[in-house]
Amino acid sequence: MPFTQQDLDNMAAAIATGATEVRFQDRTVRYQSAKDMLTFYNFMLGEMSGGAAGGGTSALGIIRQIRMTTNKGI
Repeated sequence: MPFTQQDLDNMAAAIATGATEVRFQDRTVRYQSAKDMLTFYNFMLGEMSGGAAGGGTSALGIIRQIRMTTNKGI
């Protein structure tokens, strides 16, 4: 489902006012927490800017990197 700027604006307004219910085009979505709303807002931003293929970001628009080091203690 492609998101529009209006969808993004509606989500931002809902987050700013503390609402837990947002309308997207023909659907109404109720979120359990503000954290869930922020996660989806970041997902929407990532999708609108090209998603994972558009610049090395994950589907949520967050750059993820894992570095592992080991040491045998010798």
